[in-house]
Amino acid sequence: MVAVDAEQPEQLEQLSLSLALWVIQQEGDLTSIDLVVNALARLANQTVDSFELEQLFYIMSDILNAVLPAEQTAAGEPPARQPWQLLLLNRAIVATRSHRPQLMEPAFDAIVEWLPDQATRFFAEGMEQMTMLDYPDDVREIVRRYYLAHAVPRRLH
Repeated sequence: MVAVDAEQPEQLEQLSLSLALWVIQQEGDLTSIDLVVNALARLANQTVDSFELEQLFYIMSDILNAVLPAEQTAAGEPPARQPWQLLLLNRAIVATRSHRPQLMEPAFDAIVEWLPDQATRFFAEGMEQMTMLDYPDDVREIVRRYYLAHAVPRRLH
C-alpha cells in the first residue's frame, strides 16, 4: 500500500496550473482543465490582496481564452459539470473581490453571454454578498446594475 501525502492533491493542482500556463505560452491546446480550475480556486480562496487578485484574474482569463469556445461545446458532459463554467464564475468572484470595476464588467458580461441560465442566481448571490460584506460603493453599484438587468424577476401586469 502506498501512503498518500495530504498535500499531494494540492501539489498536483499547482503543477497542472504551471503546465497549463506553459502550454498557453507555447500556443498549445488545453484539453482538460479540472486540476487547473481547482488550483485557481485554491489560490483565490487564499488571496486577499487586491493586486494579487487582479493578477489571478488575468491568469484565469488566459486559461479561459485557451479553452473557450472549444470546451463549452464538449459533448457528453452535463453543463453544470464542465470546469470552464466554474472557472468563469470564479473569475467573476475574483474580479469582485479585487474591487476593480474594470475587471468586473467583462467578467460579468462573460457570465451573461456564456452562462445565461446561471446569471440570475450569480447576480442574486452577489447582491447578498454586498449586504453582508463591506464592499466599496463603486463595486456595489456594478453588482446592483447587473442584478437589476439580469436577476430581478420581470412581471407584466
